[in-house]
Amino acid sequence: MSDRLQLPLLERRGAQELRWGSGRSTAVSVAVSVAVAAWARPFSVGGTV
Repeated sequence: MSDRLQLPLLERRGAQELRWGSGRSTAVSVAVSVAVAAWARPFSVGGTV
């Protein structure tokens, strides 16, 4: 629960770090995209059968 409460603070800090830490943010975005794709793949494959 505490992690969820800290999310806005982390997002705000991440926005400030975009100027010098864009590489890290890009890596996080890619990781999130891969995770979402991996989570949605079974639905897209098995849902049509």
